Amino acid sequence: MYDDIIYNMLSNCNDVHKHKRGDLIKWYSYFQDEVVSDAGYGIVLERNMHCYKVYMFKDRTFKWFARADVEAVSSK
Repeated sequence: MYDDIIYNMLSNCNDVHKHKRGDLIKWYSYFQDEVVSDAGYGIVLERNMHCYKVYMFKDRTFKWFARADVEAVSSK
């Protein structure tokens, strides 16, 4: 019984992610959670329930971003 509940919870958590490992995204950093202080492009390296670990091209490093602070880059 508990195995089914845990499985359903984990399955639902994966559904909320828009991006998967290797996706090209645009990230945003905020000053006092209101004003965009920095932005750039990166690649999703990893994800957990609430965040994405993103390799930032601009800084050549990685950082964790909240789901709301990243968006997909459309291919045109």
